[in-house]
Amino acid sequence: MGTPTDHAAVLRRVWCAPVTLASLTIVGLLSALVGNGILNDVAWIFLATPVLVAGCFGVIRAER
Repeated sequence: MGTPTDHAAVLRRVWCAPVTLASLTIVGLLSALVGNGILNDVAWIFLATPVLVAGCFGVIRAER
């Protein structure tokens, strides 16, 4: 059985990407709700990121 440090490192590695994508989505949604101009551009970029990541992984998986 691994040490607690190994367990923490595994949890960080597993949850880093989902938490980052969720954070980007939340910031994108909030900026779309409260802002105009540059905040709309930020919203588009942040909300498009999870879609692009999923698309990239879908293409990678399809190539296998």
